Amino acid sequence: MDLSRKTQVQPRDGARAADRNLRTQIHRELRQRFGMQQFRPGQEDIILKVLSGRNVLAIYPAGYGKSLLYQLPAALLSGTTLVFSPLVALMHDQQATLTRRFGIPSVALTHVLLERNPRQFFAGLDNVRRGHCKVVFIAPEKLDNDRVMDALRARPVSMLVLDEAHCISVWGHDFRPHYRRLLRFVAEVKPSAVLALTATAPPAVAMDILHQIGGPTDVFRISPHIPNLRLHVFPVESVADKLSALARLVPRLPGNGIVYCGTHEECEDVAEFLKGTGIESAFYHAGLGARRREIERDFLANRWKVVAATCALGMGIDKRDVRFVIHYRFPGSPELYYQEIGRAGRDGRRAECILLFDPADRALQDFFLNKSNPQPDDYMAVYSCLDESQPKTAEAIAAEMDLSRACVEIVLENLADSGLAQREKLSRTFAGAVGWRRTAGRLSHTAIEPFLSARRHRAKALDAMVDYGQTTTCLMAYLCRYLGDSVPRPCGLCTHCGGLAPSYEKYREVMPEAEKFVQARLPRLEACSDHDGGYALDYHGGTAVGDAVSRAKYARKRPRLPEWLVERAADCILEKYLDDNPHALEALTFIPSNSDCSLVRDLAQRLAERLHLPCVDLLTRARPRDLQKDMKTREEKRWNISGAFALAEGVELTARRLLLIDDVFDSGWTFREAARVIRQAFPDVRIRIFVLTRTQFSDEWK
Repeated sequence: MDLSRKTQVQPRDGARAADRNLRTQIHRELRQRFGMQQFRPGQEDIILKVLSGRNVLAIYPAGYGKSLLYQLPAALLSGTTLVFSPLVALMHDQQATLTRRFGIPSVALTHVLLERNPRQFFAGLDNVRRGHCKVVFIAPEKLDNDRVMDALRARPVSMLVLDEAHCISVWGHDFRPHYRRLLRFVAEVKPSAVLALTATAPPAVAMDILHQIGGPTDVFRISPHIPNLRLHVFPVESVADKLSALARLVPRLPGNGIVYCGTHEECEDVAEFLKGTGIESAFYHAGLGARRREIERDFLANRWKVVAATCALGMGIDKRDVRFVIHYRFPGSPELYYQEIGRAGRDGRRAECILLFDPADRALQDFFLNKSNPQPDDYMAVYSCLDESQPKTAEAIAAEMDLSRACVEIVLENLADSGLAQREKLSRTFAGAVGWRRTAGRLSHTAIEPFLSARRHRAKALDAMVDYGQTTTCLMAYLCRYLGDSVPRPCGLCTHCGGLAPSYEKYREVMPEAEKFVQARLPRLEACSDHDGGYALDYHGGTAVGDAVSRAKYARKRPRLPEWLVERAADCILEKYLDDNPHALEALTFIPSNSDCSLVRDLAQRLAERLHLPCVDLLTRARPRDLQKDMKTREEKRWNISGAFALAEGVELTARRLLLIDDVFDSGWTFREAARVIRQAFPDVRIRIFVLTRTQFSDEWK
């Protein structure tokens, strides 16, 4: 009896002792390696679960210490920890921190490292194969790379981490098809534990993540309430209203911060205006290329009072003392908004988060929504183009079906995820091209319904973001409720709680400087390999210039632009193209109409007369073509205009600095093709472009 009782008690005592020993070990590791005295709520339990071989989904607020949840176990586990992340900058920062500061050998196998230092990339790959790296950071897209995957398979995987785990769900705000393929890799390598990490997982997203991971998974959800963030909504009605608010608010806010904008052009305009009011400002977006690193370094060093940026700034950059985040436009969902304001106040000190809310800004988010979420007809078109025996590239399919390549790539990844298409390498090179085949399955509405449902979900998320801008309840409680907090509490600090919220009414009056800036601000036209870019007088829709152009283009009688518009165009060219250098332009030419309409020719001749420049008939129509405005996609516009122009017979051009004129700019393909033809005949000529209007949202926008 006594012996029997003893055998029953010993396992329990043994388990308790092992648990105590493990707790002692992780606390010692926390102090000695990571220099911390205690865990935050939930961290200890999650680390114990992972070390005991349990799968975990951890939903943690931004800046709450998610990285420690895999860094500490990785130091104790015997095998390799794989961290899949979509954020390249974050991977490199974390890798450097682990290796240099915490003494945990690690490597980040990214395309950036491969491009900058191929030797270091392949040395890292060899270290992974030999088991010399405790932690390997990698992007999900590397699942396509056999050489990388072979190295990962060579060693036991103790833990697999899915950072930004919302990307695994079609319901997530940033779904990435490659994340779904990670699940097949998990089944193959059989890690001891899977740790999924995200700051934003509303209930529907969390359920989908659990479904995708499969098997028993413990869920730890920390309330998304961030007590040191003070949220405000500031209603605005115009661009001048927004700029005025920024100029008055930013100097009154402590420290340094970010103004999040919707487009590259907005970033540049906001920074330019603020700089003109005496505020140290810079702009940041993907179009800056290598200059981004320089601005990131200056941002970390508090060189600027404010950086006007797209959402790219802050992703993977560890700056804890951002004192304010202002949104010039609202993003596409409360999840995105929460992530972006979560970059403020990570040091635990008070930070201000301000939304300049204009309901009209929804138009840009609708544009992005439609661009990134294909319609049922797009799936049918791409699937019908696929062949079971002959692989095709995404570019070839896009050209054949008159769809954008971006749309085709999204559809192909989703079809592959549904088992209706499969990828195939077209060469044996390390970064070989990928082709696509149709599988033996059959396309049905059921197969693509998850992706169509995701589109509807994102539309609802956009509705919720608009509702946030209009709610009269506690702003923090609104976000927390949306993100799954069952009992959100009022923050007592936000605009509607009336705690310490500043009164914005004194900032409402539009500044004359802002009105003048907006009036002088012209939409930019992007440069390309054959021309140097330029300006438009205004946007096409809902403006006096756009209305005047439309009336003239579609007039029943002889089309002619009003005198005031030509005068304004001439003034613009004088200011933007000729002020600094009277010889910056030597001649004008124009894009020939697709019909017998002489509107653009007449505009060029009238401008030439006012500017005292020659107007040269350089181009002629080479073939009939459809109207560019009737083309639905970027690829359609490109192929429609290709070969449409020729050099006029017997023309001579002595000018080397040329202004090319048209009435409306949309995708930019017309200008590219016209400039290409001119420079093919006259390779030394420099071409700038000018139009009366540009469409506000075109497929060229990023």
